[in-house]
Amino acid sequence: DLVAIGAIKAFKEKGYKVFCNPINIMGYSDEMILELLAKVNRLQPYAFSIVDTFGSMMKSDLLRIYSLVEHNLDKSIVIGLHLHENLALSYSLAQEFVTMKASERKSVIDASILFRSVLVFLHRHPTTLTNLQLHFRNPLFLCLIRSLYQR
Repeated sequence: DLVAIGAIKAFKEKGYKVFCNPINIMGYSDEMILELLAKVNRLQPYAFSIVDTFGSMMKSDLLRIYSLVEHNLDKSIVIGLHLHENLALSYSLAQEFVTMKASERKSVIDASILFRSVLVFLHRHPTTLTNLQLHFRNPLFLCLIRSLYQR
């Protein structure tokens, strides 16, 4: 706990946008999540992610955890979703997250769904990179795509 808190503070002082990604949130009780959110609120990271470490999250789990996070996380902190594919539910959970998200809250979904396929496709269709730029308008995502594509 203390190491993570120290690291978050150090990275914030250096000007980084820090994401808190608690491992295996499915293993936390509601009380543990509320205690964690109180600590996160004091730290004021850029984002806090709901992390499904083992890919075992069901829709009802996401609804319960998201509700706790939405109602107890400082409104200035972005809510993220970090899924791992195990039960073939990541895509549907990501869609559910988008629909349940409060419209005034910023959010982010961090994923690598079929990423190799995207790189192969971009290699075969280089003009698509321009279309991605127009569609996503996200400089960090595009820098990642460009750096991987240029390798």
